Amino acid sequence: MRGIATNIALFICTLIFLEGASFVVYRLSFGEHFSFARLHAQQQSIQSDPSSDIQQVIAGSLAVPHPYLGFVYDHRTAVRHAGLGVTDFGFIDDKSPLQKRDPKKVIVGFFGGSVAWWLQSLGGELIRTELAKHERFKDKEIVFVRVALGAYKQPQQLQALTYLLALGAEFDIVINIDGYNDLTISRIEYQHSPFFPHFWSEQIQALPSRAKLLQLARLEALREQRIKRAQIFTAAILRYSVTAQTSWAFLDRSILGQLSTERSAAPALANGAGAAELSPAAKGPQHQYATKAEYIEGLAEIWERSSRLMQQLCKERGITYVHFLQPNQYYPDSKSMSEEERKIAISPTAWDGEPVAIGYPKLRERGLALAKEGINFYDASMIFKETTEATYIDNCCHLTELGNNLFARFLASSLLDAAGQKDNL
Repeated sequence: MRGIATNIALFICTLIFLEGASFVVYRLSFGEHFSFARLHAQQQSIQSDPSSDIQQVIAGSLAVPHPYLGFVYDHRTAVRHAGLGVTDFGFIDDKSPLQKRDPKKVIVGFFGGSVAWWLQSLGGELIRTELAKHERFKDKEIVFVRVALGAYKQPQQLQALTYLLALGAEFDIVINIDGYNDLTISRIEYQHSPFFPHFWSEQIQALPSRAKLLQLARLEALREQRIKRAQIFTAAILRYSVTAQTSWAFLDRSILGQLSTERSAAPALANGAGAAELSPAAKGPQHQYATKAEYIEGLAEIWERSSRLMQQLCKERGITYVHFLQPNQYYPDSKSMSEEERKIAISPTAWDGEPVAIGYPKLRERGLALAKEGINFYDASMIFKETTEATYIDNCCHLTELGNNLFARFLASSLLDAAGQKDNL
């Protein structure tokens, strides 16, 4: 009996040690404190709406053509982002984008791609709290109008602003967060115009290519695997084990890495490269560039011009326009990375590295030119430079909870800075 009791006591001590060690391992590996509530919420989200966490990867299957914006999301889909569905305008929101000004409200439009959307979603309350410190925002309801969509790039933000203003939308502040998509979504070897929207050739052509269908099949298999793992680790015996939940977090991060790699390994599938000859409607006007550097310079030029036009539209209507260059891990020396984060955030096969390395200095330079013209431009490309904890959740561009919070604080601080300089903010 004594031997059995000793073994039981040893087993219990081992479990306690593993649970305690798992707290430490989680904190070191994910850059945030362990939370049962947060992990359970993520698992529930995956099971109830599995496509939400990989929507950016397979957004092309959710996109529907739009006559002015290139694409929006299909409002008939059940996909949800952070509890929000798709409105009949095709944006992920809980309200119409056609809001009207009110003395008791501050209407803030968020324009850009998926990083912009997730920033206001995960960091929204922090942004509201910081803004409330300024007299301009005190005791007012801050309403976020979500116009950002995954894979949007200029001139889509410009087109979206023009379209909504034409329909009668009113804003107090327009925030544009971009840069990464503008440089990486198009490639010099694609058949179609680099200034056409992502997914355009797929939508306008009759059927996806065989290669694209195979890619979607692989993504679907990974999605099913992710669901099953979430179901296993929500079982009662594992639900409140720190060790089990930490193990799930590692497994889920691994599968997210596979999904991201799948996306970056075959980016041309969504853009017509290597496929059958595109129709004129899918192909659009051709732009000739002698080198990749010249091509990226052309993308940067459109980015700058589109931002300036957004500013002009806003200024004429008394709207404050604020432009942010988003951070990205492929911009050299912009982030202090651990080896663990580097495995997740940096893909050796990704196309992203070269255009970001070449293009971000060009965007920063052009952004400075915008600022000299009086446009509220803020460069967030280096905000993680001194941060050693993980801020990137995949090898594309998306941010951890910490990364979103740091970006949200920078954004709020920049808005308050602009408020201190501009009477109309």
